[in-house]
Amino acid sequence: MDDDLVIIRQDALARNGDIVIALLEDEATCKTLNITPDGVWLMPENPAYPPINGTGCQILGVVKAVYRSLESVGSSGTDFPGHTRREAIRTVWAAAFSGTG
Repeated sequence: MDDDLVIIRQDALARNGDIVIALLEDEATCKTLNITPDGVWLMPENPAYPPINGTGCQILGVVKAVYRSLESVGSSGTDFPGHTRREAIRTVWAAAFSGTG
């Protein structure tokens, strides 16, 4: 999401299923690494986007953590339509501690 901070371990080696920073030509992207018998694929989180053929990409690092400020949750009006920012933060907080988030 916009405004997320990603903590990355610089490493050229990654395992299947790792979220990686990959360099394709001159552009970096953050995707899930999927290694199959058919090749290397970089999988987006958004199902509206197709997988990217990662053959020949350079792995720059592996994502270790993501920091998302609760101040930005719901601020666009699209994350939790019809809710105030405070209500959206409570929703996220409740989900995190109930095991449903």
